[in-house]
Amino acid sequence: LPTEQAAELAVVGSMLLCNRRDQVEDVIDQLEPEDFHDARYRAMYEILRTLARTNKSFDQVMVASEIRPRGFENIISPADVAEAASEMATASNLTYHSEVVRSASIRRRSINEWSDLADRAFDPQEDIGVLLDESARFANEADRKRTTPSAMTLREAMELGTNYIRSRMLDPEAYQGCPTGISPLDSMLTGGLKFGEVSVIGARPSMGKTALSLALAKASTAAGKPVLFFSVEMSTRSLVLRLMAMDCGVPMRVLANEDLTDADFEAIAHHAKE
Repeated sequence: LPTEQAAELAVVGSMLLCNRRDQVEDVIDQLEPEDFHDARYRAMYEILRTLARTNKSFDQVMVASEIRPRGFENIISPADVAEAASEMATASNLTYHSEVVRSASIRRRSINEWSDLADRAFDPQEDIGVLLDESARFANEADRKRTTPSAMTLREAMELGTNYIRSRMLDPEAYQGCPTGISPLDSMLTGGLKFGEVSVIGARPSMGKTALSLALAKASTAAGKPVLFFSVEMSTRSLVLRLMAMDCGVPMRVLANEDLTDADFEAIAHHAKE
């Protein structure tokens, strides 16, 4: 069966190192303990998920202290927890590794389910309609598992929300979004652009949507965030000219008409190097 032991180790190790509460919450919303094939990492993840939902933070000592009360002493030890944390140098790829673990889990369940259906299909006594219905049901369930987080009770959701608010109160900087460079807009967005959220800019033509988007992209890069900019109506050259006009203080009409002075060109060349 397909397994991703290295990714499972990376998930629990990264969670022990991760200081971004929102990233941890995204992972525990998507992964179940049953998604882990290795019993050691399954036990560690179960402890980590429980602690994440009930405490503002956790570390190796807290995880190790939960091993015996949960009856996992025959599966993992405190040394295993320490080793998992030491294997990871950074938690930056936590989301990626969690997706790998979830994909492998779906493949394993698919193989088991389809194998059972294939065996039953050889039996002439089996109702073909029932087999097709079960096949379609499993395919739909697997697709939902792949694209949506697992369901939770309202009580669990309320606990998740309470823990999020508590964590923000204790460490506000960890939950600050990416600044837009426009203070009133940052206030409206309660701290800037947030990870995992989609913001839509809407207006009539020629109202400055592209200019605002470029300004937001520029502010994001200034904050150290990488930006990927797509445009279906403007060429790369047109976008770059707009950025130059914003950075250099040279009017766009001057750049477009090529009516540049030596001072204008020096300013453009200086900013282009930056």
